[in-house]
Amino acid sequence: MTEDKFVIGLTDVKTEAFTINEPSDDIINSFDVGFLNVGVDVYFNTDADNNKVTIHLAFSYDYGDDASGDLLRLFHYKGSFAFELDDLKSLISPETKNVRLPGNVLERLLDLSISTARGIIIAKSTGSFINKYYLPVFDVTRLLKDDMDIE
Repeated sequence: MTEDKFVIGLTDVKTEAFTINEPSDDIINSFDVGFLNVGVDVYFNTDADNNKVTIHLAFSYDYGDDASGDLLRLFHYKGSFAFELDDLKSLISPETKNVRLPGNVLERLLDLSISTARGIIIAKSTGSFINKYYLPVFDVTRLLKDDMDIE
């Protein structure tokens, strides 16, 4: 059995949006972490001509009662993480024309992207109320299929 090997490098990191809304003193004094909802959005794109895979991430913290619709957006982050892979063109599916990466490669890329985003968020939110609530650890296998076609 042969094992696929990849040479991968993180080549670009961009923060596209970063907003913090400080809650009122009343909310701070009665803050219940049970009402903190963490949202995550992930999508991928490729540039086979330049051997690049880009992971786009968005995270948000909403506070309040979801059922009543009374939510306060405390935090929003959107960023992208570009990785260069050697010979990405060789992974293009002739049927779909999409790049087909093994799930374990996407897991590593997503894990690296989330960890990098976490560090950016911690640094940028220093001194704010929300900085007390770090981005949680995500199970990247739950966010991905085993092998995934990406455009």
